[in-house]
Amino acid sequence: MTNFSLRAIRTQPRAVPFALALTILALLVFSFAAVRDFAVQAGIPEHLAWLFPVLIDGMIAGSIIAMLLLRHLATREQRAGAEAKRN
Repeated sequence: MTNFSLRAIRTQPRAVPFALALTILALLVFSFAAVRDFAVQAGIPEHLAWLFPVLIDGMIAGSIIAMLLLRHLATREQRAGAEAKRN
């Protein structure tokens, strides 16, 4: 391996999460702007329209977190059940 490829291997683990975070941030900004504009077009006053995307994105984030937690709990219960059957 050349020195360049070794450096690429070392920097890649840091670059991937950074690129992912940057992409997610850009998506959140665009989503916020689009949903806020939709709220204004739907007749919600402009000074309250920012709440609409916050609520929607908050519900989405909460649902994702709940799914991950429930998945983890289900996996733990399955492991405990499998251990009980073995004993």
